[in-house]
Amino acid sequence: FAAVNRELILGGHKMKQVDYVRMAEKCAREANTMAPGPKRDELLRKMKLFESYAKVDGWIASPGLQPPN
Repeated sequence: FAAVNRELILGGHKMKQVDYVRMAEKCAREANTMAPGPKRDELLRKMKLFESYAKVDGWIASPGLQPPN
């Protein structure tokens, strides 16, 4: 993954907050169908990462965000 401004480019697609949330939900659904193990752990790690991206994107897109004085 490569961060560009406040968006993540995934397969040439610039992701937004809703995309991050969708990807986190997808990872959670897949992880819930798996037995404990490294692949499940990786999906859960990705889920948390996408949730973090969504939060940061929300903060950056906030209309109340002001540059430092």
